[in-house]
Amino acid sequence: MEELTVTIGAGGEQVDLNDISQLANHFCKAIRELARELTGQEKPRVDIPVVRVASGSVAMTIGPMSRTQSSESLPLAKYVFEDLSGILAQTPRPTMSVDLYRAYTEVIRAPRNTIPYSVLYGKRFIEVNEQVRQQVHQMSEYIRVPHASVVGTIESVNIHRMPYVFMLYTKVEPRQHVECRFRDDEFLPAVTDILKSRKMAEIKGTAYYAPVGIFPLRIDVEEQPMKLEYSPEDLLSYVGRLHIVPEGVTVEKYLEREWE
Repeated sequence: MEELTVTIGAGGEQVDLNDISQLANHFCKAIRELARELTGQEKPRVDIPVVRVASGSVAMTIGPMSRTQSSESLPLAKYVFEDLSGILAQTPRPTMSVDLYRAYTEVIRAPRNTIPYSVLYGKRFIEVNEQVRQQVHQMSEYIRVPHASVVGTIESVNIHRMPYVFMLYTKVEPRQHVECRFRDDEFLPAVTDILKSRKMAEIKGTAYYAPVGIFPLRIDVEEQPMKLEYSPEDLLSYVGRLHIVPEGVTVEKYLEREWE
């Protein structure tokens, strides 16, 4: 079994259980997102056994595995380590999805800025500390695009604190989640109305792109979100220009399927 050993905290120091829980949860989310990307399954079966736990600074050894559709085991430890190493070296895997990149950056940020941890894979080793986290944060928003526009469906809204946040699930393949932030209370009725209607929406604002994927990691919303209605004529023109219709499928059938 391929294994990752995650050691939390500086040598000999006590580690808070909340920090262990946060880091473990973010690792689980990233591993499941990786399994989705590798298997192509929306909800792949993923096993993340804890093989060993050492005292002192807490060291957890895990052996993440996923099952393919043919029930073959797919070891994930090597993928996780190499993806994290690439992000820390500011050379992320170019085929990585935006959703997976976001999950990995959450792993790097966890559990807290002042709590270091390390990851061991075989004889290879990476360390995550405050300086590394700052570098990754800067890289995650290194392309800023004003007056950007993304179309998708609003899946969730968080209004517990400013800025308000909702997640937009893009309509064009490969479908990804874009975090949308806004501070204008006047946008809230439109956002909640679109969420309840389950209609498509166009979101405009300043977009921040990571070095992977075709969609932004985040948009700072600057205009009221617009609900989009089904317009076959407009969509026929739009889809035809993009050449995104699969071979053997008519444009009309593609639109009917994608708009369901």
